[in-house]
Amino acid sequence: MLVDIFDDIIFFKIIIISSFIKYRVPVEGNYVYPPYANAIGWLLFSISLIFIPGVMIYEFIKAWKTTKCFHNQVN
Repeated sequence: MLVDIFDDIIFFKIIIISSFIKYRVPVEGNYVYPPYANAIGWLLFSISLIFIPGVMIYEFIKAWKTTKCFHNQVN
């Protein structure tokens, strides 16, 4: 299961890096979106990704505390 998590993380990083490499300015017909619109889009994208590792770290800490508490009760 742990191997699957690391495989998913590597796969996710490859997708993100390839998105940055292949990035083109969005266009709708002849209209080119202004730079601030691109910045807002990337900001929203980044904000949504911050929660993925944040929740993962929170769950690891919560599980570690629970395990530590259980270990103390057994001894």
